[in-house]
Amino acid sequence: MKPNSYPSLILLSCLLLLASCVEKNTYEPTEYVISFTPTLNADVSMLDFGYNGGSSDIRIISNTFWEASTSEEWLSVSPTSGTGPSTLTVEAKANLDFSARMGTITVALKTDSTKTITVAQSPTPVFGLSTDSIGVKSSADSQELKVFTNQSWTASTNVSWITLSKTSGKEDDVVVVQVTKNSTHRDRKGLVLFKSGGDTYSVVVTQPAAPYLEASPSSMVFTSYGESLSIVISSNLLWKVSTTASWLTLSPLSGSNEAKITAVATENSSYESRSGKVTITADGFTANISVTQRGKYQTGDYDYNDLGLPSGTLWATMNVGATSPEDDGEYFAWGEIQTKEEYTWDTYKWCNGNGNSMTKYNISSAYGTVDNKTALVRSDDIAYERWGNPWHVPNSENWSELANKENCTWIWTSLNGVEGYKVISVKNGRSIFLPAAGFRSDASLYYEGKYGYYWSSSLYEDKPNSAWSVRFSSSQVDLYSGERYSGRIIRPVCLPE
Repeated sequence: MKPNSYPSLILLSCLLLLASCVEKNTYEPTEYVISFTPTLNADVSMLDFGYNGGSSDIRIISNTFWEASTSEEWLSVSPTSGTGPSTLTVEAKANLDFSARMGTITVALKTDSTKTITVAQSPTPVFGLSTDSIGVKSSADSQELKVFTNQSWTASTNVSWITLSKTSGKEDDVVVVQVTKNSTHRDRKGLVLFKSGGDTYSVVVTQPAAPYLEASPSSMVFTSYGESLSIVISSNLLWKVSTTASWLTLSPLSGSNEAKITAVATENSSYESRSGKVTITADGFTANISVTQRGKYQTGDYDYNDLGLPSGTLWATMNVGATSPEDDGEYFAWGEIQTKEEYTWDTYKWCNGNGNSMTKYNISSAYGTVDNKTALVRSDDIAYERWGNPWHVPNSENWSELANKENCTWIWTSLNGVEGYKVISVKNGRSIFLPAAGFRSDASLYYEGKYGYYWSSSLYEDKPNSAWSVRFSSSQVDLYSGERYSGRIIRPVCLPE
């Protein structure tokens, strides 16, 4: 057979076989079943919104038709349905309530398969306090302070006398504010500071001063002449004042808080001092002040004026050798008790003819014989020798006290035509007059009416051939050293025992 006849034979065989099957009805069709499973999922299971609201996307993972919904009025979804994978946008409105809220988003298939997404939203932040000010007692005390909030907070204070029972929290709470006793004499304030949500809230704590009563000075000494002195009361109470001294008048006799009481003593004509007590009372408090008045001081035939100086020193009203306050009096070399015609080193009692040969009152061998005496002894004190006990030449400290502006005011003036200083007590207004008597050197008198030169009883230790002296003019008053041989004025003093 020829090769090209094979295909034809094969085709013919197939046709015959098919015809045979049809005739016998032996053909059966085959069924093919396709399986389909719907799926649904989301990339998140929960959303969290702040109190201001906003929007957030959810990725829906599905292979079929789905629907999305929510029953919360403050939530909305878009789109509400879709097929296959898609993006679902959820929007939340602002939460105006002070509480957090929860909601759900439901994504469902026709086959009742669902996916639930929980939505949470924080509340509107709120912070409040029961008060913005607290008043406490002057003693140790405490007060409750209520905190109203839905957020975390911290608390502190700006002063050491306030402490807090709690210094932090996350919700409503009660903080106990505790204070120590106010032992000061003034009201005080402090702050309790709360911080929450970036803001600071303050509460002012006010505490009054504890009751108190104080009086000064604790003692008072009045001159025999009688004078007016002051008592200063420091208190925050109503007070009354009284005295056991019949010679003392007080005004006012009652008052409140800070005050000044004027105490006026009458003149004491007795040589004996007298004393008493001033008492201030206020609501269980008592302050006592002892009061004393000096008796009239016996000083022989010479007068003094009590200028109320801190030391109690009494100054004579005139100079040694004078007959009146404006009289110059007599001139003496330092440590000598006799006047003379000439005042030189040659005539000076306590040297051997020059300023480097001292024989008494010397602490340096460069100036002569050393005896280490620095103040006049009684036998060389002209005030004591001439006027008697208790008078003496004032020392440098007496003069400094008199020249101190806190004690006396010096006014250049004239008395009966004589120039000099009126020295007036700041304390009681009494005064003495110091004439500008000048000084003597050789046989001459210098600067009378222009300058005053008054000896002290104190050696000038830096240069022992000199002594401390007061020098004054219309423009100055000072302590300086004067050479001991020169003739100067003496104004005696005494000090009551």
